[in-house]
Amino acid sequence: MVSKNISKVGFLSYGLITTTTMGCFWSHLNFWYKGSRLCQSRLWARREAEYVIQQREKEGLPLIDENYYDPNKIVLPSAGEE
Repeated sequence: MVSKNISKVGFLSYGLITTTTMGCFWSHLNFWYKGSRLCQSRLWARREAEYVIQQREKEGLPLIDENYYDPNKIVLPSAGEE
């Protein structure tokens, strides 16, 4: 009777250690993969921004227009709608 309890506890601890180890491994792998993709997207965004800056400088335009948004398309609430 005692040996069954000991073997059951041993099996449960083995399963717990295995599950914990695999969980840590997969979560680390997932964070590494997501982090590398995030870094790649940041690098792409920087390259794209540098390309846009070069194009605007080549065309003689300012980097950011005074009217970044078209003022005719902005809908402002009337004074009574506050």
